[in-house]
Amino acid sequence: RTLFAREGEKQGETYDLRFAKPREFGWMALDSVTVEGIPAPVDVNETIATLHLPAPLAPGDSARIALRFRVKIPRQFDRLGHHGDSYSIAQWYPKMVVYDVEGWHPDPFHFMSEFYGDYGTFDVTLHVPDDLWIGTTGVIGRVVGGDNDIPLEDAVAPRDSVTVTLHVATADSLAKLWPERGLRAETDLARGDAEPRTIRIARGTAATFRVPRGAPVHYTYSWEDHAGNRDEADGCGGARPMHLLLASRDTTIADTLRALAADDAPGDTLLPSMKALQVHAEKVHDFAWVASPNYVRGDTTWSGIEIHSLLFRQDQKLWSESKRDVVEAMRHHVATVGPYIYPQFTTTEAWCGGGAMEYPMLIMNEPDIASPLRHSLDDTIAHELGHNWFYGMLGSDERAHPWLDEGFAQYIQGDYTDRKYPEGMFRWAKRFPWLAPIRAIGEDERGYLSRAWARDELPMVTPANEYHGYREYAVASYDKTVMMLLALRDVIGADAFDRFLHRYYEENLLRHPRPQDVRRAAEEVSGRGLGPFFHDWTETVQRLSVALARTSTRHIGDEWVSVVTVRRKEGLAMPVTVEARFADGSRQRTRVSTVEPLGRASFRSQARLTRAVLDPDHALADMSRLDNRTGVPPMRWRPLFDFPQSDAISVLYGPTIWHGDDEGMRLGAWAEGRYLVARDFPRGILGFEAGANGGTRT
Repeated sequence: RTLFAREGEKQGETYDLRFAKPREFGWMALDSVTVEGIPAPVDVNETIATLHLPAPLAPGDSARIALRFRVKIPRQFDRLGHHGDSYSIAQWYPKMVVYDVEGWHPDPFHFMSEFYGDYGTFDVTLHVPDDLWIGTTGVIGRVVGGDNDIPLEDAVAPRDSVTVTLHVATADSLAKLWPERGLRAETDLARGDAEPRTIRIARGTAATFRVPRGAPVHYTYSWEDHAGNRDEADGCGGARPMHLLLASRDTTIADTLRALAADDAPGDTLLPSMKALQVHAEKVHDFAWVASPNYVRGDTTWSGIEIHSLLFRQDQKLWSESKRDVVEAMRHHVATVGPYIYPQFTTTEAWCGGGAMEYPMLIMNEPDIASPLRHSLDDTIAHELGHNWFYGMLGSDERAHPWLDEGFAQYIQGDYTDRKYPEGMFRWAKRFPWLAPIRAIGEDERGYLSRAWARDELPMVTPANEYHGYREYAVASYDKTVMMLLALRDVIGADAFDRFLHRYYEENLLRHPRPQDVRRAAEEVSGRGLGPFFHDWTETVQRLSVALARTSTRHIGDEWVSVVTVRRKEGLAMPVTVEARFADGSRQRTRVSTVEPLGRASFRSQARLTRAVLDPDHALADMSRLDNRTGVPPMRWRPLFDFPQSDAISVLYGPTIWHGDDEGMRLGAWAEGRYLVARDFPRGILGFEAGANGGTRT
């Protein structure tokens, strides 16, 4: 078993490869390697190949390396694979190891990271069956032998239609012949999950049908005899060449059927008609593509950027908003971080392993991402699109520093989602207004706190392949990074934080940033030394927990003097905002250092202190917010069900009904309180239960 398979079982508890059938596996074979035309020996160790140059390469010199390789596409396990006749093609070619200021990075392909790549220009020609529709990194240019005019999704297809009259004649090679059961034309005029529309053409007649005005329609011919069916052949003998129809007005088309494909022999596969797509991509460090005969598309543009959405025909209803979601997320990310430098972006529905995956100018989202209950597709698109900044345009090493790409992408995703959906990600929030909102950053916070309470963390600086399991990796690389960035925003201020994101982008565009580059950008915009901040957050597992220890109020002269004492309960020392609320409705705020175990804030006012609150803006990931204010711990009372929150105990309540022969009818109520419910703590880190029943018999 490969390193990837072994780590998958250990870190991801995935055993697909162990139990797969031999025919389901894929492979890559290097057939030959030449350097400036001279054959060169290669040593291969799983996913790393070492090339021995015929002569040393001098500093500043270059050499042209040519590789001939073959790939067998496996069943979809992860990244590269196929699910039926739909293909997700990633990690499919020999990729050059990066040489940077730290030297060479000959890292094998790990379960929880991608290959580290360097920037370059890709000119790729894809030879694919004519009926496959393609989405890809880069820009598709010339298409030979067919087209890539993908059918339009129903929501954007023109509602008005035109009439097409189709005449078919046979060439000399088929003169005086006509199929006994008729000639069949199969189109992609289907809507939703309907079967393709079939049109039959009798000898000497024409077929008439309606098509959407100006929309691409494709069709193929099939010759139907009692002895069997035979498809039309192209000039090379390939079966089922696709015909493209674009009609903006009533149109008559005359086709000539020139040849029939060979009969299928038992055990043989009839080669299909093929097309070649020429693709060009610049300033990217990876190249991926998808293919499926079931795609429909939606197109738009934003700020000069072409935006494409490829969906499976049968899933259009749930995925209909994806094109709009890309535009809105693109607008947010550009404003938050910096310009998107590529000419196009394509979001696709595709099986890719892990739910969703990002590549330059292309993302893949698995079919079950879309949900009728949550805005999960929009949220996921925002994350994967965000990777075109943090990993795409800022090419960090996601094995060595996974938080640089996953954490930053997670932050801008959460910021986008929570701004767009102030009522939360639950689609039915307006129907159930008493439910707590599901917020993206709130989920990150609870994910981090769950691991922190379990005392099962590794520092953020841990390389991706050294985590014990996916949950440790995800909490450190995604959730905790978001908490750190929110804390940084609280420390340096919102304006400086906004400038920090832009500065980090500008200084590292098309480069390979490292953790020290994050710190440098933050220090430049804030004018503060932030070494201890980043050390504590990234290199340790110290946790943040502060409590309101006590308050005191004295009336001195004509004013009230109040002192609020803050206690630090864990090792991570962060300045915390203290808000004092007074009897006349006024409020005051100040910052308190928690470097020492006890910190104090003093307030002078014309009215008595009625309440003190720590971190009133919820800027920090406190281990428990129940002791962050005076008075009893905050509780949210909700009937039967609620979404968990970190700022209060969720108290659920409901009725009980009981009847017994001895007891008779008994009515009562139950209540159950839980705080920070999570997978590790299904009943919360703190909770209680209560109930009471009463009846007519004793």
